[in-house]
This record gives sequence, C-alpha cells and structure tokens, in this order.
Amino acid sequence: GREKERSRPYLTVVMRTQGRRQEAFKDSLLCLAGQSVDDFEVLVVTHEVGVEVQAQVERIVAAQPQSFRERISVLSVSGGLRARPLNAALEEASGKYVAFFDDDDLLFGHWVESFARAAERAPGKLVRAVVASQRAAVEMWPQDQAGFRHLNWPNAEYPAHFDQLAHLTMNYSPFMGWAFPRDVFEVLGLRFDEELYVCADWDLILRSSLLC
Repeated sequence: GREKERSRPYLTVVMRTQGRRQEAFKDSLLCLAGQSVDDFEVLVVTHEVGVEVQAQVERIVAAQPQSFRERISVLSVSGGLRARPLNAALEEASGKYVAFFDDDDLLFGHWVESFARAAERAPGKLVRAVVASQRAAVEMWPQDQAGFRHLNWPNAEYPAHFDQLAHLTMNYSPFMGWAFPRDVFEVLGLRFDEELYVCADWDLILRSSLLC
C-alpha cells in the first residue's frame, strides 16, 4: 500500500490522438520532454486509427530521448465517441493526479511543476492553470509535409480565477489547464460521459469541481 503510493508518479498526462497532425504531435511531445520536472508519465491514446497510423505514432514515440521515452505508454482504443479513449486511459493511469493534453496544444516548461506546487497548497482539490489561445493556419512545409503557422502571440483571454456559476453557462477553462486528483476517479468513481458527442471535458469539470 504505502510503498506503491510512494512509487506513483505525481502526474499522469493523457494525450489523445488520431494521428492526423503528426508535426503538431511531435511539438506536443517536445513540450512534455522539456518540462522542468520529470515526475510524470504520459499515456498516448490512439483512437480509431489504422495499422499504418498506429505505426507512425509509435515511431514518433520511439524517437524520443530515452529518459523521456521510458515514461511513455501507447494505448490503442477503438469504438465509442471522443470520451471513450479518455475513460480507457483512466483505467491505466497511475499518477496521483491526472491531466489531459491534446496532440495539437503547446505547454510552457513549468506546466507540471506549477500543478505540483499548487497541489501542495490545496491537497485533494482540483488544480487549475490559466490557458492562452493562439490562432494557427494550415500550410505546406518542405517535402510536402502538412504543417501550420501561428498567426498571433498567445493571448491569455480566459479568467484567472474559477467561477463555478459562470462555468454553468460557458466553459472558461480549457481542459489542459486542469489537474484532477486521482481520488476523483478512484474513490468518487467519476468518469467521462461517453454519450456526449462534445463537451465531455466541460461536463467532467463541472461535476468534479462541485465535489473537490
């Protein structure tokens, strides 16, 4: 019991992908590889991908530096809507907290460290970070690679403080800005609602924040 708890990483990072934006996926992994602390594991969850795309995702993961690569697991999931791979990842997550990070988003280097520091101040509660938005356009890179170009500087347009009532009308907290205590899933039994086509993340934020 206690020995297992001590061996858990602080954070499990769940990254869902369909392998459609491979250059962005590489950048997302680079953001994780460059974190200021390494007390986290990564679950890359492929959803409804073919054999070729699955192999491409696994090759990208295999190309990561060894110290980072050994903390990455790849999980293949089929069936269901967008929430199915997230629930599948929760069954495999071993971190004391769980965060979710899409394959086309970017992180500052202190993302994991900031969650850990905030969690120390408020044990057992959800941790929320401020997220910035940035517009991007698709473009072709050399060798016919599908790339992208950012069109503006990051804009921290979301509220710095969480307002439960305001979130009932609109989600002001992008999902990569949250770290959920493991007990939300292991003890309270919360899961993503797989019947929702969209907004399963928003739904989980509302239900979890009412409790923790």
